[in-house]
Amino acid sequence: MGGGLLPTDVIAGAAAKARGGHLIAGFTFAVRCPHVMAMCRENVPPLFRVDQSRAASCFLYCDRGAALASEQLNEVMGSGYLP
Repeated sequence: MGGGLLPTDVIAGAAAKARGGHLIAGFTFAVRCPHVMAMCRENVPPLFRVDQSRAASCFLYCDRGAALASEQLNEVMGSGYLP
C-alpha cells in the first residue's frame, strides 16, 4: 500500500463504535461535540441546510426548516456558492 489514507483514517471516531457486539445508540460525534444535548446521545440528527452550500447533521439547526433528504446533499454541495 502507498501512503494513502485507509477508510478508517479519514475522521478519527467516525466509525460507529460497538459495545458488547451492539452498536451504541445516538450520534457518533456526540462524545466530541461541545454542544452535545441529551437527544444527541439517543438519536442521530437529521440533515439540515446551514446555508446555500453547506448542510449539517445537527439538532442545533432544526429551526432552519424541514430536514433534508440525504439525496439533497449533492444539491447543496453542488451549488457552487463560495463564501
